[in-house]
Amino acid sequence: MQKSLFPTKLVIEQPYIGTSKMLKVVGFDQQDRKYAVKFSTPEEPEAALTEWICYNLCELLGIPHPDFDQVIRTNGDTAFGSRWDESALQLNASEMTQGEVVALFVRGKADTNSIAAIDQFLPNPDRHLGNYLFRTNQKITRVVAFDWSQSILFDPWPANSSSATMANWRDMRGLLKDRESIRSTIEGLKGISPETFESILNSAHPTWSSPERIKQLLNWWYKFSTIRAQDTARALGI
Repeated sequence: MQKSLFPTKLVIEQPYIGTSKMLKVVGFDQQDRKYAVKFSTPEEPEAALTEWICYNLCELLGIPHPDFDQVIRTNGDTAFGSRWDESALQLNASEMTQGEVVALFVRGKADTNSIAAIDQFLPNPDRHLGNYLFRTNQKITRVVAFDWSQSILFDPWPANSSSATMANWRDMRGLLKDRESIRSTIEGLKGISPETFESILNSAHPTWSSPERIKQLLNWWYKFSTIRAQDTARALGI
Protein backbone atom coordinates (compact mmCIF):
# COMPACT_ATOMS: atom_id res chain seq x y z
CA MET A 1 0.00 0.00 0.00
CA GLN A 2 1.28 3.47 -0.79
CA LYS A 3 3.64 4.48 1.99
CA SER A 4 3.46 8.23 1.49
CA LEU A 5 1.02 10.71 0.00
CA PHE A 6 3.34 11.45 -2.90
CA PRO A 7 5.98 9.17 -4.46
CA THR A 8 9.56 9.92 -3.56
CA LYS A 9 11.40 11.80 -6.31
CA LEU A 10 14.93 10.68 -7.09
CA VAL A 11 17.39 13.39 -8.08
CA ILE A 12 20.44 11.17 -8.76
CA GLU A 13 20.71 7.66 -10.16
CA GLN A 14 23.82 5.52 -10.39
CA PRO A 15 24.57 2.03 -11.69
CA TYR A 16 24.77 -0.43 -8.81
CA ILE A 17 28.14 -2.06 -8.31
CA GLY A 18 27.90 -4.88 -5.81
CA THR A 19 26.96 -8.49 -5.16
CA SER A 20 23.30 -8.38 -6.21
CA LYS A 21 23.07 -9.58 -9.81
CA MET A 22 19.55 -8.24 -10.37
CA LEU A 23 19.93 -4.78 -8.84
CA LYS A 24 20.88 -2.44 -11.67
CA VAL A 25 20.29 1.03 -10.24
CA VAL A 26 20.48 2.90 -6.95
CA GLY A 27 18.99 6.35 -6.49
CA PHE A 28 19.14 9.25 -4.08
CA ASP A 29 16.33 11.64 -3.12
CA GLN A 30 16.61 15.31 -2.21
CA GLN A 31 17.54 14.41 1.37
CA ASP A 32 20.36 12.17 0.07
CA ARG A 33 18.56 8.99 1.16
CA LYS A 34 19.62 6.00 -0.88
CA TYR A 35 17.23 3.52 -2.54
CA ALA A 36 17.58 0.21 -4.32
CA VAL A 37 15.48 0.83 -7.44
CA LYS A 38 13.56 -1.97 -9.14
CA PHE A 39 11.74 -1.66 -12.46
CA SER A 40 10.74 -3.85 -15.37
CA THR A 41 13.54 -5.36 -17.43
CA PRO A 42 13.52 -8.18 -19.99
CA GLU A 43 14.99 -10.45 -17.29
CA GLU A 44 12.53 -9.31 -14.60
CA PRO A 45 9.35 -7.98 -16.22
CA GLU A 46 7.43 -7.96 -12.90
CA ALA A 47 10.28 -6.79 -10.67
CA ALA A 48 8.55 -3.71 -9.26
CA LEU A 49 5.18 -5.41 -8.78
CA THR A 50 6.75 -8.44 -7.10
CA GLU A 51 8.75 -6.31 -4.67
CA TRP A 52 5.65 -4.24 -3.89
CA ILE A 53 3.55 -7.31 -3.12
CA CYS A 54 6.23 -9.03 -1.03
CA TYR A 55 7.17 -5.98 1.03
CA ASN A 56 3.50 -5.35 1.77
CA LEU A 57 3.00 -8.98 2.79
CA CYS A 58 5.99 -8.67 5.13
CA GLU A 59 4.46 -5.56 6.66
CA LEU A 60 1.15 -7.33 7.27
CA LEU A 61 2.94 -10.33 8.78
CA GLY A 62 5.29 -8.34 11.01
CA ILE A 63 8.43 -9.52 9.18
CA PRO A 64 11.19 -6.89 9.36
CA HIS A 65 11.96 -5.20 6.05
CA PRO A 66 13.52 -1.95 4.84
CA ASP A 67 11.29 1.07 4.35
CA PHE A 68 9.87 1.18 0.84
CA ASP A 69 7.88 3.40 -1.46
CA GLN A 70 7.08 4.17 -5.05
CA VAL A 71 9.83 6.37 -6.45
CA ILE A 72 9.93 8.64 -9.49
CA ARG A 73 13.08 8.02 -11.47
CA THR A 74 15.09 10.78 -13.10
CA ASN A 75 13.57 9.77 -16.47
CA GLY A 76 10.05 10.28 -15.07
CA ASP A 77 9.13 6.59 -14.75
CA THR A 78 7.71 5.27 -11.48
CA ALA A 79 9.66 2.40 -9.93
CA PHE A 80 9.82 0.49 -6.65
CA GLY A 81 12.28 1.87 -4.13
CA SER A 82 13.65 0.04 -1.09
CA ARG A 83 15.39 2.40 1.34
CA TRP A 84 19.03 1.50 1.88
CA ASP A 85 19.37 0.48 5.53
CA GLU A 86 22.75 1.96 6.37
CA SER A 87 22.59 0.86 10.00
CA ALA A 88 21.92 -2.82 9.23
CA LEU A 89 24.61 -5.47 8.93
CA GLN A 90 24.88 -7.57 5.78
CA LEU A 91 26.69 -10.87 5.93
CA ASN A 92 30.21 -10.81 4.56
CA ALA A 93 31.58 -14.33 4.57
CA SER A 94 35.12 -13.11 3.96
CA GLU A 95 35.08 -11.00 7.13
CA MET A 96 33.04 -13.17 9.50
CA THR A 97 33.64 -16.56 11.03
CA GLN A 98 31.06 -19.33 10.65
CA GLY A 99 30.34 -19.01 14.36
CA GLU A 100 29.60 -15.29 14.03
CA VAL A 101 27.21 -15.94 11.14
CA VAL A 102 25.40 -18.72 13.01
CA ALA A 103 25.13 -16.57 16.14
CA LEU A 104 23.29 -13.83 14.22
CA PHE A 105 20.74 -16.28 12.85
CA VAL A 106 20.28 -17.94 16.23
CA ARG A 107 19.61 -14.60 17.93
CA GLY A 108 17.11 -13.73 15.22
CA LYS A 109 15.65 -17.23 14.92
CA ALA A 110 11.98 -16.17 14.99
CA ASP A 111 12.44 -13.80 12.05
CA THR A 112 14.54 -16.34 10.13
CA ASN A 113 11.72 -18.87 10.35
CA SER A 114 9.03 -16.37 9.40
CA ILE A 115 11.06 -15.42 6.34
CA ALA A 116 11.46 -19.13 5.49
CA ALA A 117 7.69 -19.53 5.62
CA ILE A 118 6.88 -16.69 3.24
CA ASP A 119 9.76 -17.69 0.93
CA GLN A 120 8.28 -21.19 0.72
CA PHE A 121 4.73 -19.85 0.23
CA LEU A 122 5.51 -17.61 -2.76
CA PRO A 123 7.92 -19.34 -3.68
CA ASN A 124 11.17 -17.36 -3.58
CA PRO A 125 14.12 -19.37 -4.94
CA ASP A 126 16.79 -16.76 -4.17
CA ARG A 127 17.13 -16.41 -0.37
CA HIS A 128 20.90 -16.77 -0.30
CA LEU A 129 22.91 -15.57 2.69
CA GLY A 130 23.49 -12.18 1.10
CA ASN A 131 19.72 -11.56 1.06
CA TYR A 132 19.44 -11.08 4.81
CA LEU A 133 20.18 -7.97 6.84
CA PHE A 134 20.58 -7.80 10.61
CA ARG A 135 19.49 -5.01 12.91
CA THR A 136 21.31 -5.75 16.11
CA ASN A 137 22.12 -4.31 19.50
CA GLN A 138 23.08 -5.74 22.87
CA LYS A 139 19.51 -6.84 23.62
CA ILE A 140 17.99 -8.04 20.36
CA THR A 141 18.73 -9.08 16.79
CA ARG A 142 16.14 -8.73 14.05
CA VAL A 143 16.65 -10.52 10.75
CA VAL A 144 15.52 -8.31 7.87
CA ALA A 145 14.22 -9.63 4.54
CA PHE A 146 14.88 -7.74 1.33
CA ASP A 147 15.20 -8.39 -2.42
CA TRP A 148 12.18 -10.42 -3.48
CA SER A 149 12.57 -9.70 -7.18
CA GLN A 150 13.09 -13.33 -8.22
CA SER A 151 10.07 -14.54 -6.27
CA ILE A 152 7.44 -16.36 -8.33
CA LEU A 153 3.83 -15.16 -8.20
CA PHE A 154 2.66 -17.87 -7.41
CA ASP A 155 3.30 -20.81 -9.68
CA PRO A 156 5.14 -23.05 -10.40
CA TRP A 157 5.47 -24.26 -6.83
CA PRO A 158 7.48 -25.28 -4.87
CA ALA A 159 10.89 -23.75 -5.52
CA ASN A 160 13.42 -26.10 -7.06
CA SER A 161 15.09 -28.23 -4.42
CA SER A 162 18.51 -27.04 -5.62
CA SER A 163 17.62 -23.34 -5.25
CA ALA A 164 19.50 -21.13 -2.80
CA THR A 165 16.41 -20.85 -0.60
CA MET A 166 15.91 -24.59 -0.27
CA ALA A 167 19.61 -25.35 0.16
CA ASN A 168 19.97 -22.76 2.92
CA TRP A 169 16.85 -24.02 4.68
CA ARG A 170 18.21 -27.56 4.70
CA ASP A 171 21.42 -26.25 6.25
CA MET A 172 19.63 -24.09 8.83
CA ARG A 173 16.63 -26.07 9.95
CA GLY A 174 18.39 -28.47 12.34
CA LEU A 175 19.74 -25.60 14.41
CA LEU A 176 17.24 -22.85 13.78
CA LYS A 177 13.81 -24.35 13.16
CA ASP A 178 11.19 -22.56 15.25
CA ARG A 179 7.83 -24.24 14.76
CA GLU A 180 5.84 -21.52 16.50
CA SER A 181 7.23 -18.72 14.31
CA ILE A 182 6.49 -20.72 11.18
CA ARG A 183 3.01 -21.58 12.41
CA SER A 184 2.30 -17.93 13.27
CA THR A 185 3.38 -16.78 9.81
CA ILE A 186 1.26 -19.47 8.13
CA GLU A 187 -1.78 -18.37 10.13
CA GLY A 188 -1.03 -14.77 9.21
CA LEU A 189 -1.00 -15.66 5.52
CA LYS A 190 -4.33 -17.46 5.91
CA GLY A 191 -5.73 -14.33 7.53
CA ILE A 192 -4.93 -12.02 4.60
CA SER A 193 -8.30 -11.68 2.93
CA PRO A 194 -8.82 -11.27 -0.82
CA GLU A 195 -9.97 -7.71 -0.08
CA THR A 196 -6.70 -6.90 1.67
CA PHE A 197 -4.65 -8.49 -1.10
CA GLU A 198 -6.68 -6.56 -3.66
CA SER A 199 -5.80 -3.31 -1.88
CA ILE A 200 -2.09 -4.19 -2.24
CA LEU A 201 -2.55 -4.86 -5.95
CA ASN A 202 -4.61 -1.73 -6.53
CA SER A 203 -2.05 0.47 -4.78
CA ALA A 204 0.74 -0.71 -7.09
CA HIS A 205 1.58 1.70 -9.88
CA PRO A 206 -0.53 0.90 -12.99
CA THR A 207 2.54 0.78 -15.24
CA TRP A 208 3.93 -2.19 -13.30
CA SER A 209 1.45 -4.69 -14.71
CA SER A 210 -1.63 -5.13 -16.85
CA PRO A 211 -5.21 -5.16 -15.52
CA GLU A 212 -5.47 -8.75 -16.73
CA ARG A 213 -2.45 -9.81 -14.70
CA ILE A 214 -3.75 -8.04 -11.58
CA LYS A 215 -7.06 -9.87 -11.99
CA GLN A 216 -5.22 -13.17 -12.38
CA LEU A 217 -3.22 -12.65 -9.18
CA LEU A 218 -6.30 -11.66 -7.21
CA ASN A 219 -8.19 -14.70 -8.50
CA TRP A 220 -5.30 -16.92 -7.40
CA TRP A 221 -5.34 -15.45 -3.90
CA TYR A 222 -9.08 -15.92 -3.62
CA LYS A 223 -8.98 -19.55 -4.73
CA PHE A 224 -5.65 -20.92 -3.62
CA SER A 225 -3.90 -18.86 -0.91
CA THR A 226 -5.30 -20.90 1.99
CA ILE A 227 -4.42 -24.18 0.26
CA ARG A 228 -0.91 -22.87 -0.45
CA ALA A 229 -0.51 -21.88 3.20
CA GLN A 230 -1.45 -25.41 4.27
CA ASP A 231 0.95 -26.91 1.71
CA THR A 232 3.68 -24.59 2.99
CA ALA A 233 3.18 -25.80 6.54
CA ARG A 234 3.54 -29.41 5.42
CA ALA A 235 6.62 -28.61 3.32
CA LEU A 236 8.29 -27.04 6.36
CA GLY A 237 7.33 -29.93 8.61
CA ILE A 238 4.65 -28.17 10.66
